[in-house]
Amino acid sequence: PEVDRQALLTGSAEEIKSGILTLLASAAAAAQPNTAQPDYMARIAQLSAPSQMVAKDLQLAQDAAGSPTPLFQNWRPPGVTQAEGSPPPLVHPVFGAFVERWQDTAYVPSNEDVEFMGALCHACAKYVDKEADLEAAVHKVMTKYLGHQVFKTSPARGSRMQTDGAIVDPDADPNDAIWMAVLFEVKEDLGTSGDPSYQGAGYNSRFWAARAANEDTRSIFQHTCCPTLLVEIMGPHIRISAMSWLSAVSLAPLTPLLHTLFVMHDPQHMLTLTRALSALRLAVRLVVPEEAGAAKQSQVRSQASRTKMP
Repeated sequence: PEVDRQALLTGSAEEIKSGILTLLASAAAAAQPNTAQPDYMARIAQLSAPSQMVAKDLQLAQDAAGSPTPLFQNWRPPGVTQAEGSPPPLVHPVFGAFVERWQDTAYVPSNEDVEFMGALCHACAKYVDKEADLEAAVHKVMTKYLGHQVFKTSPARGSRMQTDGAIVDPDADPNDAIWMAVLFEVKEDLGTSGDPSYQGAGYNSRFWAARAANEDTRSIFQHTCCPTLLVEIMGPHIRISAMSWLSAVSLAPLTPLLHTLFVMHDPQHMLTLTRALSALRLAVRLVVPEEAGAAKQSQVRSQASRTKMP
């Protein structure tokens, strides 16, 4: 239905509320991956392993007519409309809940929040011999705090590629999961092994493209915007981003790059970091179904209100 935009500015409280709800409902109804673009799906399928992707080449690509065709909507390069995505809170309510908690400076962290912040700082501040050591430490503390097992998974069965960790459908083999709530990208430190945000988008696109190609899971792909939280750990640094798939795969940071050093002389930073981690936990609790079997294909749409999948 049409919204009286003048009423949004000058109407009564009830008219303003009604108009906003109508706008949000329209946005949610449109929040579906675009499966009518076979060229884009084919492009995703032909990608090299995410760890080998050259972001510059993929983002500066052009079609035969010379129009920009960036692979992902990550706001790079600047000034290219095709590279711009939608604000995450308008794409999915889980991202909105994350932002609300993250920006709520009045939020008082729980003891569990503070204990986890300390455990993560301790794990990430260590020097490691190999990336796998940091991955294992991150998996352990994240699994305990978030309440869901973090697995190393392949984006598609039979693929030799593996993520650095993910929280996926608990009712399925990790490599056959119907949905993915959180994806982890772990690096020994800043500047090592490529761009973790772009690699995360690469794994995410491969995961959902495989579901779209599978007859048993295609309907699920068509009725969700594929909301996934990307957690980048780069030594003693963390960043949390929102990933979704509407007209293309979109990647938008929800937090800046935050250091995870345990600097008690800077309590404001410690609180900021703790609030970001608390927002992550809140979002995971909203996006991961609570009921056993809630992610089965036959139940996904009927359980939409509980899984927060539009």
